[in-house]
Amino acid sequence: DLHSFPTRRSSDLAIKRIKSNYPHALIVCVTPFFTQRGINNGTTYVNGIPLTCYDYVKATKDVAEIMGCCVIDGWNIGFNRHNYYPQYCSDSNTTPTHPNARGHRVIGETIAKELSVVAEGYINNINANNI
Repeated sequence: DLHSFPTRRSSDLAIKRIKSNYPHALIVCVTPFFTQRGINNGTTYVNGIPLTCYDYVKATKDVAEIMGCCVIDGWNIGFNRHNYYPQYCSDSNTTPTHPNARGHRVIGETIAKELSVVAEGYINNINANNI
């Protein structure tokens, strides 16, 4: 159910508004990136809400699929609980959350690469359909 999760509800409304105002816009949803806090171990939640970062990843993917949007899956770019701290994160080893310079570089490069692929397909579609 799209409306059972507040993030899904707000994303749905935002995407509908964008599509209404810009019917030919390319909308790309980006999932959250890995964080140690995203692992559901029964005690670690985001901001005290009983949802993990991975719950937000799933919600982002669900909304994108329902709304016909592209997705960049930041959760699966190579960060994991074995390499995140200290290789890609500068926070403490207990709850590594925020990327360091290297982590930000990997995130930026991933988004740039994925966006170029998505944009190329979108432009080809526009040209093929004379939009």
